[in-house]
Amino acid sequence: MDTGVILGLVGGGAFGFSLLGSRERKKLSEEEALPFIASFKETFTNRSFLAFVGANLMICYIWSWLSAMVPFFTKYVIGAEEEQMSLIFIGMFVTSMAFYPLWRKIALRLGSKRTLALAVALFVVFMLPVLFVANLPQAFAMMLFVGAANSGITLVRDIVLSDVIDEDELRTGRRREGSYFGVNAFIERLVMVLIGGSTSLVLGLSGYAAELPTQPPSVALGIRLGMGLLPVAALAVFLVPMRVLSGREGAGCGAQGEFGGVAPPESEEGGVGPSPEKKPEKSFSPHPPYSHRISSSSERLGTWCTPSASR
Repeated sequence: MDTGVILGLVGGGAFGFSLLGSRERKKLSEEEALPFIASFKETFTNRSFLAFVGANLMICYIWSWLSAMVPFFTKYVIGAEEEQMSLIFIGMFVTSMAFYPLWRKIALRLGSKRTLALAVALFVVFMLPVLFVANLPQAFAMMLFVGAANSGITLVRDIVLSDVIDEDELRTGRRREGSYFGVNAFIERLVMVLIGGSTSLVLGLSGYAAELPTQPPSVALGIRLGMGLLPVAALAVFLVPMRVLSGREGAGCGAQGEFGGVAPPESEEGGVGPSPEKKPEKSFSPHPPYSHRISSSSERLGTWCTPSASR
């Protein structure tokens, strides 16, 4: 109980401290929202958003599949004690934090979408050693590599969604983060259905029986194959919508799309905005240009979109 209180205080304090840096421009909060039906239609006809939720669903599936199968892998494959399962994840969390600076540099060079595709592919590749890992130290070493790849996913995943939202603002003239994050969170829940079906399939085909004190050898083989090959299938599905997103790299990038890779001038409000002498071209629709309010993925990572940073 004391541990729970400490974790709650630390987590709550960190969350409260993060709010000090959260700001929203007053002008944006005063904008009139789209009508519900129109907003619903814009959200579900946004090709970039549909591509993102398809790719993101596969990311969530891979994450959840790893979490669901590690207890079985620990007990029936490498024969470790149940309390040692946490050691496997410690390595993953350590390298996830340590590799953020490297992935930031990669993202600035390749762009957020290509970086996400690379990170997910490496995550799946680094999980393949489950096919031959034989003990706890080997499993720990494997998870060090998995954590390094996971660092890239957690760094740029939400940035890709933010780019989709920027693109939507250029098209509709309104900022609609709530709609997109809400719908995305709802679709993520579908992963529970996929995990339930996958677990039932793998354990059923391998001959697992919970009432048996000792499982047959086929269970260990089935768990290995399931943990290694199902993420590969998810990766193949993931890459299909990512091709759509990668083809639109920079579509919501105000800095590169409107200013040709040059840092834009300051607006009258002190923010980033188009120069009064040169009116930028309209994008995506006849709505007025809103690029002066758009922050690109590279800007979120600490620099403006430039040809060298986004290609």
